[in-house]
Amino acid sequence: MAIDLTPDYKAKVLHIGLINPTKKVRKKDKNGLVYHPVHVYSKLNTLSEWIYEEFFKAGSEAVIFPLRTEQGPGELVKMLLRDFGVEYSLFVGGIVAPFRATPEQAKRIIEDLRENPQRYFASEEKKEFCDQRFFV
Repeated sequence: MAIDLTPDYKAKVLHIGLINPTKKVRKKDKNGLVYHPVHVYSKLNTLSEWIYEEFFKAGSEAVIFPLRTEQGPGELVKMLLRDFGVEYSLFVGGIVAPFRATPEQAKRIIEDLRENPQRYFASEEKKEFCDQRFFV
């Protein structure tokens, strides 16, 4: 049985979450998460469930921004790296992408998401990969 890993560039709503955005984070911790809420518990990948649960289990203050976009979580977190210098180490295809942001970066991200959500709509990867299918 083949698994279809073709990226989805249709418009969707991703969520960008920041935990305690005004507090400093240790180097190894992630205080940000880009995720596709529809796919988190879809059983496409159980690692994404664990990452999501770990992110929200602390009972801390969470700031969540829904964002309509053609991008996937991985592409969006790369954009946050490019524009704000956040750190990320992995992303689970089309489902979750954890990242670490300083309080200054978090403040700038929140402001930009509020003021310029349309800036995050278009997918640059779509131009390169939209006509290709990927199976494993």
